[in-house]
Amino acid sequence: MLKDKGRILSNLHANLRLVNAPIRNFYRISKESVRISEELSSMNEKDFLRDERYMRSPNLHHSSFIIPSPPPMNHCLVFIHLGALIPAHTRDALAQARLFNACPIYLLAAASALEQFPIDPALAIITVPCESLSKSSAHLDFERRSTLDRTFRNGFWRFTTERFFHLESLMRERALEHVIHLENDVTLYVDLQELLPLFIKHYPNLAGTFDNDQRCIPGFLYLRSATSLAPLTEFIAAAFGPAPTQPVNDMSLLADYRRKSGPAGFDCLPIVPPDYPGTLVSQAGHQSAQPEVYSQHADSFDSLFDAAALGQYLGGVDPRNSAGKDSIGFINESCLFNPSLYSYASQPDARGRSIPYLHTDKRAYRLNNLHIHSKNLHGFRSA
Repeated sequence: MLKDKGRILSNLHANLRLVNAPIRNFYRISKESVRISEELSSMNEKDFLRDERYMRSPNLHHSSFIIPSPPPMNHCLVFIHLGALIPAHTRDALAQARLFNACPIYLLAAASALEQFPIDPALAIITVPCESLSKSSAHLDFERRSTLDRTFRNGFWRFTTERFFHLESLMRERALEHVIHLENDVTLYVDLQELLPLFIKHYPNLAGTFDNDQRCIPGFLYLRSATSLAPLTEFIAAAFGPAPTQPVNDMSLLADYRRKSGPAGFDCLPIVPPDYPGTLVSQAGHQSAQPEVYSQHADSFDSLFDAAALGQYLGGVDPRNSAGKDSIGFINESCLFNPSLYSYASQPDARGRSIPYLHTDKRAYRLNNLHIHSKNLHGFRSA
């Protein structure tokens, strides 16, 4: 823990401004644009992108959202929440994702949860009730056999694993490809259309944010297709079969699958610069058999992804895990690198949107996302 926590965020928060005004006023939505966006949010992704009202309406989006023509590549963002109530900070995650992306954005949740979670229509979020999706045989097997904890935080450990079955069904039934799945406490700072050629080039199936060889913290996942995801869901269901391996949670299951499938099936996104000053070893003693995979393609992306360690260091951990105490400067004991060895600042892009950067002695890396474990996503919004 740093001696002076207050200095950690002095540069970063100077530009990542807290949005105090209600989002409806912030986006200056007219009644007509509300009506249009309500219609758009009920469309499938192809009709959504082709609709001229979305492309041309001057009031539908904040100016940062408007694009001159439909994106040439078919990709989308998917957020998922399983459980009775969708957390309020999800609204910040959705608005932040829309600020940088014109692609379809889905929110998948139980119908009752969606009914209790009004979303600004200007964001044009496509809501999908879980109940509207069919269940695969692997999903049904998981429901029958899973031994995951159902009591902690109203089923948290079960739901974080079960989401992958719902995600597969959504992708298959709506023919979605090149899906980015974000957890609801993740802020996004990049137009995914810019990164898509690199995902396609480097990752034939799945990619995610691993922070050691034993776990993937799936705050940011790339999924090429439902066919790419199916082997993972089948693997998860089989883990609870006649001879269960007693998996602990979604993070360890994903790491187990990566060991089985190899990089062709599931590979690592770059989370640390290639010139890390020292050996990649966590405070808890985790080491990697292939440390280079945690930096692979960093120079190609010209940026990094956050599994959780950076968001925890800059913003602290969930207050429920720290008894409400200030935890800014937290160093994740299981992550292979120490975030305090770097400095951080944000700078505006050409459209005035603040983007965080990690600075080494030699250069700066844009951070494509931050996993805001503290749930204070407001403090890390770009505008």
